[in-house]
Amino acid sequence: MTERVFGVGDEPDVDSLKDELIRDALIAGMSYPDAAEEARVSSRTVRRRMADEGFRAQVRAGIAERMAQQSARLSGLGGKAIAALDELLDDENSVVRDRAVRTALTLGHQFRREVELIERIEDLERKLHDALGRPETEGEDDVVV
Repeated sequence: MTERVFGVGDEPDVDSLKDELIRDALIAGMSYPDAAEEARVSSRTVRRRMADEGFRAQVRAGIAERMAQQSARLSGLGGKAIAALDELLDDENSVVRDRAVRTALTLGHQFRREVELIERIEDLERKLHDALGRPETEGEDDVVV
């Protein structure tokens, strides 16, 4: 095996750079063919890299981080969105009011349902931890059995 020699500084090899491009493209939500085009590799290369458990885990972690960031941004808009919806409930146009009412009721129901499901999942996780005799970890998101 020959050793690769780089210029000034230790530059990563081409394969590492391509992996990074593939990973970033997939994390950004691109399809395999689009990620392949972005990284200037074949779709087969993207599929092969995604077959690697470690690489796939990195992509999944990146997607999870991106989703958490987007969720936080959307949550930050919640108050403003609710205020806008509240204003629409008093609109003079009956069509606008009706849609605002329907939206408020639908979203309110969905939100309550999601909160209920989260509470039920947390309760099940506590019971599972108790049954396994394991202490809960603060901020733990996943239960590993």
